Amino acid sequence: MKVLSEALELIKAGLAKNQYYKIMNYVYKEAFSDYYMIHFPFYQNDTDDLLQGQKNLTNVCLSLLPSLHDKRVLEVGCGNGVQTLYIKEKYRPSLMVGLDIQEENIKLAESIRDNNGHQNVEFLVSDAQEMAGVESSSFDILVNIESAMHYPEKDRFFSEIFRVLKPGGSYIIADILSKVEDKNIFFRWLERRLDQFYWPLDRYIKGLSRAALSIDMKKDITSDVLKGFELSSNWFATYRGSGKLRKILITLFSKLQIAKHRHYLRNFCTYLIFVGKKNS
Repeated sequence: MKVLSEALELIKAGLAKNQYYKIMNYVYKEAFSDYYMIHFPFYQNDTDDLLQGQKNLTNVCLSLLPSLHDKRVLEVGCGNGVQTLYIKEKYRPSLMVGLDIQEENIKLAESIRDNNGHQNVEFLVSDAQEMAGVESSSFDILVNIESAMHYPEKDRFFSEIFRVLKPGGSYIIADILSKVEDKNIFFRWLERRLDQFYWPLDRYIKGLSRAALSIDMKKDITSDVLKGFELSSNWFATYRGSGKLRKILITLFSKLQIAKHRHYLRNFCTYLIFVGKKNS
């Protein structure tokens, strides 16, 4: 009965955003005995496992920014906080703050932080389109990786970036954008269920411009992410969970999610990175 209950939870997770991230945390902990980042992999080497692919994507994004060392850095849409803590450990900002709308994510992030003894890392429950609790002109750098596609009012998010950055402060947004509007009824329904709001490129550029945010660089990493997914057949080879049926369910759920992501990136969307500054 427990396995059947888990199967139903996995099905619901694939069809609703408020379940998806909870279940992904469960899948990672069950399969790998640890929590992983909640974003796509970026290909660099054939030997990369899932976590390394996720770190690759983070590193590629942050390599396009000024140095984070001794800076005040805000990650918006931090999820379970694994990426936030990775950034703090590797890039050494003076203060690292992770913000996420889901209280359950923040509780998990704080637990992971406390269990690993990280210092000068804070987490905050707040909406990216409002950022309540974040003071104006208080951060040098803002990081937003694979989260903005869930924001229906991205113009408000862009305005908040401008508000919380110091004058001349830098931002990076890694987001999935729409390249076609002609999707069938199933995919339109699925996007509504998952709170996915894909903007086309021209609308994105206009929105950032209206918020007085420069675009100093725009980088398409779609092919690198798709190549990262090609290594997915090896990700669960070292499955550490218990129970053959549970392993089958988790592996099947994961393969279906990967197939959906690959289909979208091949047919409907592009994965772009935007880097810029708060205009004075």
